Amino acid sequence: MGGTWIKQDKILPGAYINILGETPLSIDIGSRGVVALPIELDWGVKGQINKIKNDSDTLSTLGYRVDDIIALREIFKNAIEVLVCKTNSGTKAEGQVVTGVTATAICEGLRGNDINIVVQESGSEFDFITYIDGEMVDKQTITTFEEFKDNDYVSLSGTGVIGAATIKLSGGETTSTSQEEYKACLESIKTYNFNTLCYGGDNSSVKSDIEKYIRSLRENEGVKVQAVVSNYSCDYEGIIIVGNGVVLEDGTELTPSQTCYWVAGATAGANLNQSNTGKVYQGAIDVVPRLLKEGMETKTLEGKMVFKVDNNQRVTLVYDINSLTTFGEKKKKSLRKNRVIRTLDNMANDISNIWEYGYKGKIDNNESGRTLYRGDLVEYCKNLQKLNAIENFTPEDITVGPGTDSDAMVVRTGVEVVDSAEKLYMTILV
Repeated sequence: MGGTWIKQDKILPGAYINILGETPLSIDIGSRGVVALPIELDWGVKGQINKIKNDSDTLSTLGYRVDDIIALREIFKNAIEVLVCKTNSGTKAEGQVVTGVTATAICEGLRGNDINIVVQESGSEFDFITYIDGEMVDKQTITTFEEFKDNDYVSLSGTGVIGAATIKLSGGETTSTSQEEYKACLESIKTYNFNTLCYGGDNSSVKSDIEKYIRSLRENEGVKVQAVVSNYSCDYEGIIIVGNGVVLEDGTELTPSQTCYWVAGATAGANLNQSNTGKVYQGAIDVVPRLLKEGMETKTLEGKMVFKVDNNQRVTLVYDINSLTTFGEKKKKSLRKNRVIRTLDNMANDISNIWEYGYKGKIDNNESGRTLYRGDLVEYCKNLQKLNAIENFTPEDITVGPGTDSDAMVVRTGVEVVDSAEKLYMTILV
């Protein structure tokens, strides 16, 4: 439980952390690499969160394997895990096996139309075989339809005499996702740990909802995450906006919306001491549209992330920035850099977790307890400095004092976040 704070008036116990021009911190360095993906699918259970890794078999849960789903294929070029939430509903495909017996797809959507069923004699019994796109996914040997056990793809209903049959299911439909369905999916994802949320759609209302959602997580819940969208305008370090698309080696052209998948994976997968500026887009050979230097500068000033291609068909990310374009005392220009945000976000998330599980309600709020807590914060910052995430840190930079209430502590620290060297100014004299 946490969030940000202006004055010491919080009701619930927790870690309330502000990230300003001077910034707070944490203990053990947390891992990264998780993308949350609310997405329309032609198969699956609506609203269910599926934890997917690159080697997961997703045929029964999502209807296709990882490499056959563009979103997952592009995300997994850099990420470790994806939390997939199907946002839409639809109609289940079905077909009559024999008179009185109907086979119905387990999930709603168009993918159910790719299911075939073959019932064939096998001695005195029958083999009931289920195929999807010609691939056998289940085989049961039965003597009556009542013996059939629902598999991951079809269920049976009704009664009838078993006999040889070959059918293809039909009537499966996929419906578009409403704004409210996206909101429901976002609420479901909220209770899971992730680094980046990705929206590869074009609904401007959904993008606006995502911005509000990310702001709420970062500022009210104390959950420091970012979201990746395209064709959108905002001014916030929690939102990354993709400004152009790419062309893959097989000729597939990805729109800016689809390119969000790679960006989300690269953002989640980057360590807190890494920048994605200049990162190569694996498997891409061109960008759409191509931009000249002036166009890249314009997009950058608008807070948009763009790609460029060189003469060797190598596609790279021009500048690893978010959409923050207004700077001041509380939000310095460095906060538009995603490497800086990753460091600060990791610190905020870590301190919240450590406080929740290691200190809250377990130590006395006296000089001894505060000294113990401060000691762990110092060690954490030393580890960050070893990773070149921060620099010039000394233990004296951290103070832990009593708060206004008897159960409150106030932590103050000054850290200098290390950025990457990304601009070179050179003068050559001849």
